[in-house]
Amino acid sequence: MKKEGRRGCHEPASRVDPKTLVPNPNNPRSSIGSLEELRKLALNIRAIGILHPPAVRELEDGRLVIVAGHRRTEGAIYGGLTEIDVYVGDQSEDLDALAAVSENFVRLDMTEPEQRHPPA
Repeated sequence: MKKEGRRGCHEPASRVDPKTLVPNPNNPRSSIGSLEELRKLALNIRAIGILHPPAVRELEDGRLVIVAGHRRTEGAIYGGLTEIDVYVGDQSEDLDALAAVSENFVRLDMTEPEQRHPPA
């Protein structure tokens, strides 16, 4: 990963290969969805990119572990992207589950009509 100094949770790091990101064993989601859902996500990511980059935390060995954004990361990999932006946070491992649950808590499932006609 290319980065310039210490970054907070709101500053994107330089682009990284999504295949190098380490899945978080504390992720509250047990599944990223069906293969069809992953395919749709990958097509969307290829078309418009990742609008909200995954949040990661740097491990002692320099690797990056995913805190939030597991599905986006898997969608990027499935879609063939070789680089994505990530947010590098300074939180401790103890806060990983809280961050992941918080992201999933605010997500609302959209109905089919809402997906076809997003609000202006």
